[in-house]
Amino acid sequence: MKKLAIVLAALAMVAGGAVTTALAGPYLSLNGGAVWVDDSDLSGGDFDGELSYDAGYVVNAAFGNAYANGVRAELELAYRESDIDELSIDGWGSGSVDGDVSAVAGMVNAYYDFDTGSAFKPFIGAGLGYANVELDADDGGSEDDGVFAYQLMAGVGFAVSKQVSLDLQYRFFATEDPEFDNVESEYMTPNAMIGVRFNF
Repeated sequence: MKKLAIVLAALAMVAGGAVTTALAGPYLSLNGGAVWVDDSDLSGGDFDGELSYDAGYVVNAAFGNAYANGVRAELELAYRESDIDELSIDGWGSGSVDGDVSAVAGMVNAYYDFDTGSAFKPFIGAGLGYANVELDADDGGSEDDGVFAYQLMAGVGFAVSKQVSLDLQYRFFATEDPEFDNVESEYMTPNAMIGVRFNF
């Protein structure tokens, strides 16, 4: 938690510097898309193994402010869920497992929009925050862990009007290794997302 407080404070100082520029206005964004959870290495106790997952989905909502210098800062709430595909345990083999892995994340994000002089504006961004990752196996119960989270974003926005923009973006979202019943796992996800931004 100490590390989380430090990185959030650093991001807040960056966003705070942008406030001294002219305000371009607040916005609300809604996004959805596909998420692919990377195979997770498992380690704990007397065994090592791996969990693999099917493609899943992600939805999020964010409220932020855009500034005249191209910077955007926002608060985001996101939910990701993917079904478990297979469990492999070293020395024992592998088999299918019914269940899913999900993550609820609260993030502080900062973006930079590149002004092309047209309706298209490429952007890059990064975010820091906190996620609750839950592993739910139908035959083994559920375990969850709260961990530090981060993400990197790149995409392009298209201004349909002064009030509405469409976003197409790629995200890489990951967390510190969560622990489930004393077994250390991993959570790393590429995401392909499409969304809409309402400017006020």
